[in-house]
Amino acid sequence: MKAIHRKTGKEVEYWIVSHQEAKPKWIEHEFYIGKMGWITEYALRYGWISIQGESYRLNIGDVFIYDGKKIKFLSPEKFERGYSPMGKKI
Repeated sequence: MKAIHRKTGKEVEYWIVSHQEAKPKWIEHEFYIGKMGWITEYALRYGWISIQGESYRLNIGDVFIYDGKKIKFLSPEKFERGYSPMGKKI
């Protein structure tokens, strides 16, 4: 799905963490390479365990944003404040 950043006007793609939402190719790739995986039915791991221990746990409803270069994630509240979904509203 696509959204517009409210301040910059830049178009991005987004995916809401869910078992029901179709995964875009860039999310499928993260699962494929092992950077992303389900921990429980409601929690998702994003990142690899590293020396610093940088691995993130996300929950159903959190939002991934992809600008064509990098992926970041936001809480649903931050997404609603910063982005305007195109078409389907969360």
